[in-house]
Formats: sequence, structure tokens, C-alpha cells
Amino acid sequence: NVAFSKNGKILAINVPQEEKISLWDPTTNKQISEFPIGDKYTSGLAISNDGERIAVKTNDSYKIWNLDSKQVESTLRSFDINGNILFSPNDDMLASYGTFAESLKVWNIKSEKEVTFNQGKRPDWVPTWNAFFQLTTADGKGIKVNQENSQLVFRNAENFEVIATLNILDGTDWIVTNPSGLFDGTPAAMK
Repeated sequence: NVAFSKNGKILAINVPQEEKISLWDPTTNKQISEFPIGDKYTSGLAISNDGERIAVKTNDSYKIWNLDSKQVESTLRSFDINGNILFSPNDDMLASYGTFAESLKVWNIKSEKEVTFNQGKRPDWVPTWNAFFQLTTADGKGIKVNQENSQLVFRNAENFEVIATLNILDGTDWIVTNPSGLFDGTPAAMK
């Protein structure tokens, strides 16, 4: 599992077998720090919008770690199988979600209590698609990448509009398109 900070200055890598999180500076390719998480059964990772905390999905909970103190600030108990986690825009809530609305769980981080929503509803900051990972461009803009059927779809992280779609045709051929009709690909894919 990997996660980028919103400003692109921290790359967090979860190494489950070693039960630790490694923090890297992607601009220098140097490790900033690492800390033990004490659980090898992890499936999700997210960095808060302010870059001060990280959420880790473990076997039976979501743990919110303070990146400076490397201490757990909150433990949100849950046995769900969602691997996608996301902080709310003001970092006061954490969502875990999958493709279906029924899989959504949202917690108030401070109270460690689950927040309920009407059946099938999601907060507007939680995408309705299964987020695969997030990238940050050189100018600090976020791009979410997810798999939809046999395609990788690149979306603007702020408004979820499609930027481009990558189709893998076989082991070596691919084609990418964007909503305005521009495209590129390997020579064989262009035939």
C-alpha cells in the first residue's frame, strides 16, 4: 500500500511483512523516517490533507497515527474488508469504502464513533468509484487512478472528472484516450 500527501512531499509505504510504515521524500528519493505499526494484516493507507496524520487499515480497525510523534491518536474499530480509506477535506472524519454504497463506513475521528448516512448516500467528498491510488503532479494537483473493467481511469482528484483512460490491449500494447478525443498508443494498438 502507498499514499502520497496532498502537497506531494511525503510518500508513505506500508510494508506489511515488516509491520512498519516508511515515509519518503519523493523529490529526493530519500527516506524521511519509519515507524512500527505492529500488524502485518494491513490493506489501506491514507495521509491526512494537512500531512500531519496517516490512517492505516489493520485486520480489525483503522488506526490514525500522528506522523511527528509516531503514536496512535485514534483507533476506529471495524472488521470490514474495505481497502480504500480517505480523510475528509478538514481531516475530522475518515471514510472506508468500496465500489458499492453499502460498504461505506465513516467515522468522526475525535469521538471514534461511526457516522451514519441514509441508505445509498455518501458524503460528497467520498468518490463513488473504487479508488486505486492517488498521484500528485509536479504542480501539486492530485490525480486519482482507478480500475474500471479492464481500463485504468485517471481523474481529477478535486472534481473526479475523467482526464484520460488507459486500455491495455495485451502484454505489450496499449492505447490512452482523453475526453476531448486525443489519443496515443503503441504502434500495434494504433492499427
